Amino acid sequence: MFQTEIIHFLQLFESSLLNLFFKAINSAGYDYVYIPLLLIIIFGISFRKGLYLFHVSLWTVFATIFLKEYFALPRPCDVDFHVKLINRNYQNSAKFDSMGASHFLGRLPDDVVTYFRNIKYYSYGFPSGHVSLNTALWISISQLFQQLWVKTLAIALIVLMPITRMYLGEHFLADVLGGLLIGVFFMLLFYYTVYKSDLMKDTFSRGVTFFPFSPKALILLSYFFIIPLIIYWMLPPNHASFPGNLLGINVSFILLTVKGIPLDGGTPFQKTIRVLIALFLFFNTNFLLKKLGFNESPSLAFIRASIVSFTMIYVTTGLSVKLHLYQRNDRHNKHKAIKKLHKAA
Repeated sequence: MFQTEIIHFLQLFESSLLNLFFKAINSAGYDYVYIPLLLIIIFGISFRKGLYLFHVSLWTVFATIFLKEYFALPRPCDVDFHVKLINRNYQNSAKFDSMGASHFLGRLPDDVVTYFRNIKYYSYGFPSGHVSLNTALWISISQLFQQLWVKTLAIALIVLMPITRMYLGEHFLADVLGGLLIGVFFMLLFYYTVYKSDLMKDTFSRGVTFFPFSPKALILLSYFFIIPLIIYWMLPPNHASFPGNLLGINVSFILLTVKGIPLDGGTPFQKTIRVLIALFLFFNTNFLLKKLGFNESPSLAFIRASIVSFTMIYVTTGLSVKLHLYQRNDRHNKHKAIKKLHKAA
């Protein structure tokens, strides 16, 4: 499964049309595609389901990165210079020639693996992050939204992403199979421990409270604030933005449960404007902070991602309420009515 022969076979069919097609499929694994998709779900379809999908996606990414660093195995394009770098648009100048596994169940040569483990911040291959994220996200989407076209699209993307990553020369067969297993695992983990349990319903309907202090409050406090910092400390420096995303989303959620989670209703026009506000804030806040240098160190990348996530969730919701594109839930409206009664008294 660590052989390059299957990569060479797939690349025999290379054409400009196939390159364009597989590059389009490949883009689904990058944050500039899946984050806008999640924002469309949050502000255009279901706020609660969208945030749930965000957590599924981020935890799948965290696990994949940890496993990449643990196994520390190179990519096919780096062990065989005959593998074409279709997605990178330049000639493969790898040091090694046909140094994949010698048979289907064989291992990569030890000297080749050691060589890449000595390269600082090398981007390891096993398991595939594109495949694990894509699998967890799209199976979850197909579970939450039962329409036939959604399930058809999900199946197509789940099947095509592993082929895409091998066709582009980025992953071995073992890498994509590992990604599939991780994606399925985290989808099932979140579906049965969060979505199918009372945890999601209770958290969204009753809000999050830390006082009076209790074991449950301690767990929530750890998850929302401490765990993102621990993950930041544990991940390689070049992945600091992912725990930043988690922290920003968590802070947004806490503040919104205090004010009242917005209702999902609205006209198609209202939903469209909400989505456009979120997309505008996501792309422009990210662009502005990068221009200001919030990408020059791991800590700054962490802060940038936290600010971007907070802005695209919390600020978008606040603006949408102000512009009458959203309504708060009954809990918030009752709280406002009680305050008015107290003032009148």
